[in-house]
Amino acid sequence: MSRIPNWTLPLILGMGITALFWWQSTIGDTVRGEWTAGPGVEQVFEGEDLEDAGLVPGAAGERRGENPSGSEVDFPAETIGARRSSLGRGALLVPADAGRLQVVLLDAATRSPLPGIPVVAYLESPPNGRPTPTRRTKGSRGRLDLTPLSNLRGGVEFDLPPGQAIRLSIRPDSSEHQPTIERIDPLGPFEMRTLEIMVRGVAYTEFHGLVRDRETGKEIYGTAVRVHSLDTLRTKPMEALADHLLTTRSDAQGCFEIDASEQGSFAWLQAPGYGPTLITLDAAHQSHTNPREAYLTPAAFLAIALKDRHGKPLEGLQVRLRISSSSVTQTETEGLEGQTVFWTLPTDRYGRVEFESLPADAPIAIEILASSPDVIVPPPMQILNPGEARQVQWVIGGGTRLSGKLTLGDGVEGAPLGGQELWLLPASTAGSKLVTSGDQGRALHKTHTDDGGNFVFSGVPSGAWWITPAAKGTRTRFAPIARHFDVPKDLPDLNVSIEVFPALWISGRIEPINGQNPGRQRLWVRSTTTPGTLNQYTDDKGHFRIGPLPPGPVEIAAYPAKGHPGSAPQVCTASAKDVRLTLRLAARIRALLSTADGSPNPSIERILLTHPDGQVTQEHGLSIDDLAPGVYALSVLSIDGRTAWAQHIEARAGRAPGEAILELSESAGITLTGPGDYRIWAEGACVAQGHLKEGESLAEPIPIGPMRLMIAGQDKPAKSWVSNKSTPVQFGLQ
Repeated sequence: MSRIPNWTLPLILGMGITALFWWQSTIGDTVRGEWTAGPGVEQVFEGEDLEDAGLVPGAAGERRGENPSGSEVDFPAETIGARRSSLGRGALLVPADAGRLQVVLLDAATRSPLPGIPVVAYLESPPNGRPTPTRRTKGSRGRLDLTPLSNLRGGVEFDLPPGQAIRLSIRPDSSEHQPTIERIDPLGPFEMRTLEIMVRGVAYTEFHGLVRDRETGKEIYGTAVRVHSLDTLRTKPMEALADHLLTTRSDAQGCFEIDASEQGSFAWLQAPGYGPTLITLDAAHQSHTNPREAYLTPAAFLAIALKDRHGKPLEGLQVRLRISSSSVTQTETEGLEGQTVFWTLPTDRYGRVEFESLPADAPIAIEILASSPDVIVPPPMQILNPGEARQVQWVIGGGTRLSGKLTLGDGVEGAPLGGQELWLLPASTAGSKLVTSGDQGRALHKTHTDDGGNFVFSGVPSGAWWITPAAKGTRTRFAPIARHFDVPKDLPDLNVSIEVFPALWISGRIEPINGQNPGRQRLWVRSTTTPGTLNQYTDDKGHFRIGPLPPGPVEIAAYPAKGHPGSAPQVCTASAKDVRLTLRLAARIRALLSTADGSPNPSIERILLTHPDGQVTQEHGLSIDDLAPGVYALSVLSIDGRTAWAQHIEARAGRAPGEAILELSESAGITLTGPGDYRIWAEGACVAQGHLKEGESLAEPIPIGPMRLMIAGQDKPAKSWVSNKSTPVQFGLQ
């Protein structure tokens, strides 16, 4: 057998390199289009490979494309021949004079290229949303990637429209480098620019901890320590059963050591038989002589059994438990509150799901993730004791078949009733209510009407419910008035009728202030016929359009903000087109504190301001700004129990502040017993207010002189008496 010549291997290698360079040369101009990545995200088709990208010849010189949902999109013939043109609704149009930006990613420490790093270029102010220019990366023909990766030399290229500010987002997949955002000056027409970006590595620090039992103080062996970035917790809910970046376990002395990013990290600590806890990892515990102590509480156990109305176990339903991250943080100063921690598991063939190692003393919300024609009411919130094992049995299905029909209100003709989305919500108050798009998460079930406006909700449990047309922003057809219905127990069928009205919008503007635009302001709109308030912001020039609203009169006003006390409420119709609101000039109050005996002024415990409309607010100082013009009253309680008050303080807009002198003097006392809400008045000034629970009592210092006690929710007249220091007074709030 003859030997293979020595030059064969170099020849094959050379042919491969030549083919690689030829392949790179075929990646030329691009045609961009927007498909499945959401508003503003672009994908790229190569100009010479439109057939491979899903485009097929169409009639009359057009091309057609098929998006992943299966629907076809027509593209004009001139679009196909254009260089860097726009394909798809809302996609970015890249003109022929576009500039080219070449980005080179380098390691900040070694200046070596960083390959395989995702880079996205955003336009600061695009015409349609926020597009993401991108291109097809090297790989199999026809494969589309939403985000380009840097090549072996750390380079990425973008073709971008001139005159647009650009923001680059560099998002390394590994934990070795930090995410980076760079803002780039606009490119000129046909400009070729190369930009080197230094990507910093993640600095790690040694962190030492010690885990103990909260009840006994004993060290805990085998505690799992899972570490993750704080950015992850702040941007999305945390799945308790998911993997985390790093893992270690505590030793026999309860100690653990781990590397944590200086950018900010938190640790999820959990040991067998103990509930989890969250702690932040900081640089203050880098030595084993000063470990961070963490305390674990004995875990709770929760089993949930789901059955249908016939007693059959429901297998395969996903059950989710949700708690607030603040419920499992070690201390209130951790800075880990405000997010959701959840567990998700399916039911077994017995309809049962078991959750172990749950945190004790934490409110746990239960969700059943299932699509069903029946209304699924989740089990009530659970709070478990340390070491408790609890089982919850819950029946899904049954209930009442709640059917009905939409009817047009008086004066409404010709509005189609078919295809209207309806929401079913638990009613929290009696009567109707105006809902907003923010109430969508509270809807336990949704349905649509047929062509005749008929609808059905199946399996509705007994109780109070609201049914409302869906609030879909500007796409709302009918005013989202939630109608109240009571569903009796053991009633098989209930038929109702719902009167609907077309949704209306109110529009207008806030008048300029001293010739200048008022800027972005927050408004409220309240219907005078249906309870409920809509809140919305104006644009930067004060223009607004607020809805959907029901027919009839509405009140509209601007909220108070820094520099002004808002606008006076204005009554108009819900369809008014040119409403003008005027921001009121701010008034001010300045109060001076003194003592009757000339002693130094003590610290202040409480300041109550009584507004002209009777509203009472607690203030933080005796210099009060941004008030509406009017007559006010002020009361003060010092930490040593002395009181002072003043009334008839006139605050005028745009003038010198209203002034008052408050002289602290000895106080009398009153003892109140709950439950109830109360306010105590000295003539026109509120001197004390609060809420007491059942069986709770409180001794309130009050001024000496004529007093009135007003109890919320009672039709009885106010209790009046003359207080003095020698005779204590007691009242019950019931």
